[in-house]
Amino acid sequence: MRKVTLLLTVLVFLTAFAEQAFARRKRLHVQFYDQNYRGQSTLFLKREIRQQFPGINLRRADLLRVRLIAKSRRGRGTAALKVGYDVTYPQTVSGNPYDFNDPAPYTFDRVPFDNPSWDSTGVWQIKLRGNFIVRKVVVIVELVGSSTGPGPFPNPGPGPYNPGYQWQYLTTFNPPTFSYQTITIPLSTVVKTLKIQSNRGNSKVTNVTITLRNGQQRRLSDLEGHFKDSDSKQANIRGNGFIRDVQITASSRAVFKPGEIEIHALMR
Repeated sequence: MRKVTLLLTVLVFLTAFAEQAFARRKRLHVQFYDQNYRGQSTLFLKREIRQQFPGINLRRADLLRVRLIAKSRRGRGTAALKVGYDVTYPQTVSGNPYDFNDPAPYTFDRVPFDNPSWDSTGVWQIKLRGNFIVRKVVVIVELVGSSTGPGPFPNPGPGPYNPGYQWQYLTTFNPPTFSYQTITIPLSTVVKTLKIQSNRGNSKVTNVTITLRNGQQRRLSDLEGHFKDSDSKQANIRGNGFIRDVQITASSRAVFKPGEIEIHALMR
């Protein structure tokens, strides 16, 4: 009997260890592209994750916390995270009328929420009350086992003013610390807008150059500069927009918090 009990204890320990070994934390930047929400509104996080990250299996994902990147028109809007039947206490989202239509990153508030539920079943929603502009929601999940396919591949679909175009995830770039590295991303398609966003840390992008169909190169200085935390920059492509490739030179500016940036394109 004692041997059986010992064997069961070992099996339970090994199972827990295996689950922990296969668990990995993932930070998902769910884009809402500065949409305006008024009155009582709901951000449906699971729906957006399935559309933007089809490689993520939410049935094997534990929600840890989220961070809302948004602003309210008069600084009195409130937001709350709902998971299943549990809801966090509403938090005020700052803002003011002068900066409400300014796309600069510093005008957005960053409001964190921990999962209020003991598990992650049911809905994942953010309840808004007020007049908001929402840039994105950073969702932190823990994936257990084979929770992902060959992805994730963010794909928010065609924007309201860009018929025929779709936002596509191109790559993630972890530049080296205090030295510069250049990466080349092949495209060979029509691109309307390029965007660089920071996932973490402190990065400095010193050069972004695109190669056009005729071989000429064009520098996109709007995408260059410092990136911290959730900063993002984008640049529209003039002309017919056919790009062979894009070259990005960057470095990380901190030893203990190296930078990570993602590159996205609004493309056909």
